[in-house]
Amino acid sequence: AHTCALPSRGPCRPENMPPTPRDFQHRPPLLFLPLTLLLLLLQLTPASASCDPAVVYDPTWGTPGAGKGAEELRAWLHSRASAGHAPKSYNDAYQLLETIDGFNASHVNVVYGGTAPRCRNGAYYGRTCEWNREHLWPQSYGVGESAGLTAGATPRSDMHALMPSRAALNSARGNRAFAQITADDARGTCAPGYAGCESPVCTPTACGVPGTAQHGSDMWTPPAEYRGFVARALFYMDVRYDGQEDNTHNLRLGDVLDRDTAGAGTFTFGVLSHLLQWHADHPAQAWELERNDAVCVQQGNRNPFVDKPELVTALYNTSPTSPTTSPSSPTTSPASPNATEATAAKPMPWINEMHYDNAGADAGEFVEVALPLDGPAAAQVSVTLYNGKGKAPYWGPALLSEAPFVRGEVVTFGTDGGGGGVALYSAARSGIQNGGSDGVALAVAGAAIQFLSYEGVIDGGVGGTAAGIVSTDVGVKEGATTAATTSLSLQGRGSGYPAFAWAAGVAATPGARNAGQTIDAPPSSGACLTPESSSPSATTAPSSPPASPQRSSGTKATLAGVGSGGHHYTFTVVVALAVTLVFYVGGLFRYYI
Repeated sequence: AHTCALPSRGPCRPENMPPTPRDFQHRPPLLFLPLTLLLLLLQLTPASASCDPAVVYDPTWGTPGAGKGAEELRAWLHSRASAGHAPKSYNDAYQLLETIDGFNASHVNVVYGGTAPRCRNGAYYGRTCEWNREHLWPQSYGVGESAGLTAGATPRSDMHALMPSRAALNSARGNRAFAQITADDARGTCAPGYAGCESPVCTPTACGVPGTAQHGSDMWTPPAEYRGFVARALFYMDVRYDGQEDNTHNLRLGDVLDRDTAGAGTFTFGVLSHLLQWHADHPAQAWELERNDAVCVQQGNRNPFVDKPELVTALYNTSPTSPTTSPSSPTTSPASPNATEATAAKPMPWINEMHYDNAGADAGEFVEVALPLDGPAAAQVSVTLYNGKGKAPYWGPALLSEAPFVRGEVVTFGTDGGGGGVALYSAARSGIQNGGSDGVALAVAGAAIQFLSYEGVIDGGVGGTAAGIVSTDVGVKEGATTAATTSLSLQGRGSGYPAFAWAAGVAATPGARNAGQTIDAPPSSGACLTPESSSPSATTAPSSPPASPQRSSGTKATLAGVGSGGHHYTFTVVVALAVTLVFYVGGLFRYYI
C-alpha cells in the first residue's frame, strides 16, 4: 500500500519510482548549495592568487638571491611584478587613488606630506582639485607621451608609482631625480612662504619654489617618511617594465640619467645609489604595506620590494653607503654666484596669472608675478617668455623693476600691514605665443626658479634663463573660445605657490588679487603646520583632518580585510551567500506552505 504524505503537492509517486524533474520544484534547494559554493570558489581564485604573497612568490626565493644571478633574479622579479597586472586607465586611476590613498571621508593623503580634499568621487565629484597625479618615475623618462608612448600606456597609470600630490608641489618637482641634498639651509627646517616644514627649501645648489620637499636645480629630496617608499616604488618600475610589452619602454635605475639618447628604448632614472641608501634607512611602514595591498586589489599585482625588501641588495649587488655629495646631474640651470646668498632666507616669488589666447584677435595679453615684500628685490626678479617649438626665448629676461612691468595691488598681512605682504607685478605684452608647448620662466638673480608651460611640456634643450630645464605644464589652457576678459590664474588659499592650483576661465585681474585666491601670511618661525591647519579655503572639504607633518594612516580604516585581495572577494562572498540564502529560504517556503 502506498499513502500520500503531502496530497496537496500533486499526484503521489511509488517509493521505488525514480525522481522526475518536477520533483525538484518542490524540494528545498539543498542540491544547489554545493554548486553555488563551487562557483564562489572559482570566483575567489583569481583575486586571491594575484594578491596573496604566498601565492605570488616562490618560497625558494625567500633568501637573498637564493644562489641566482642578478639577471636571473631580475627576470624572476619582472615575472612576479607583472603577475596578475590588469592595468587601469589613466582616468580610472585618478578616481581609484582616492580609495587607495584615502585619509578619511573628505581627504586623501598626498605624497611629500599632508592631505588634500577629495574631488573625484561621491559628494565631492566635480569640485576643483587641489591635488593631481604625481608620477614618481617622470613621464619624460619613459612612461608618458613626452617619451613617445600613448596616453593609454600601462606604466603611465601604474598606481604603484602614481600618487596624489598637491598640484603645485607636483609642478615644483617637475622631472627632477630623487637624491639626498646634503647641503641644508642652516636657518632651519620650516620653508618660508609655505605652511609645511619637512625639509629646507633653499640650498647652496639653488633656491626654488617653496614647498614641503627640498630641491636643488635638478634633484628632489622628499620628506624622510617618504624616502623609502619612493625608493621601493622606483625599484618596482625598474623590474616591471623591460620594454618587451607593447607601448612600453625599458626602464632602468642608475646614477647617470639618460632619456634614450642611444635610441634603443632604454630610459635611466635615479639616483640609484641614494635610493639604495633610503631603502636601507627607511624600511616600509604599516601604511606602505597596506598601500601595496590596496593597489593590488585595484590593479592585480604587487610590489615585490615591499614584500621582500631583502632582494634589493641581491638585485643591485651592492650595499648602501651614506651619500656625502650630491650626484652629478645631466641637466643644470644657470645660477649666479650670488643667487643663493641673495635668496636663501627669503620667500620666493611665483607666476600668479597669465592670459595668452582668446576668441577673435588676441587682446589683453599679460603675465603677472606675485613678489613677497620680504622676498628678493624687484630688480633681481625677471621673466622670460619661451617658444616651445623653437625651444628659445622670444621675450626677456624682463625685470619686474622696469617697464613694461607695473607694480599693482599690495596684499598686506594684518590690519596695519605690519605683518608683511605680497606685491603683484603685471606686464601687458601683446603677441604672447598661443601654444602648444609655449612657456614662461621666472628667475631670481639669473637663476631660474620656475619654468611653466601651457598646452604641453617644453622638454629641455632651451637656451637662456631656463637652459637645460624641462618645463612643467600648468594643466589648463586657453583657446579659440576663451573670453578675452578671462585668464589662467592660481586659485585657493595659502601663503605661497604650492598652496594654489591653476584654473582657466577666471576673470582676468592683472596687477590685482585673483578672484578665488586668498594669499595668507607665511607661518611664524618654527610654526610647522600642514596646509589644512590654516584657514579653510572656498574649496576645502567640510571637515578637515588633524594637522600633522606625518603621513596619515587612514588607509587602514578603508582597507579592512584587504590583506590578500580583501575587498573584491569579500564582497563576492557576501553576495553569493546572500543569494544562496534567499533561494534556500524561498524553497523552504514553497515546500512547506
